Amino acid sequence: MTTWENFYTENDTPDLQRLLQPEDWQEELASILMQHRPTSCLEAGCGYGLTSLLLHDCATTLLDFELQPLITSMQLH
Repeated sequence: MTTWENFYTENDTPDLQRLLQPEDWQEELASILMQHRPTSCLEAGCGYGLTSLLLHDCATTLLDFELQPLITSMQLH
């Protein structure tokens, strides 16, 4: 059984191409947020920060307890 404690260690070299393909809910959330024209956004529990990539012209801050996905997100952003 995968838990948050071991999810990123088991997936420490993610497929970046797969990460760049957002889920439907991420696209919908980004669309709703962009209707409000935010200039900045905090993505708490961001994982790899894919939702933030969908927020165009918005300065984003990524926050997660796990270091590995934040390091990987630097390759994506």
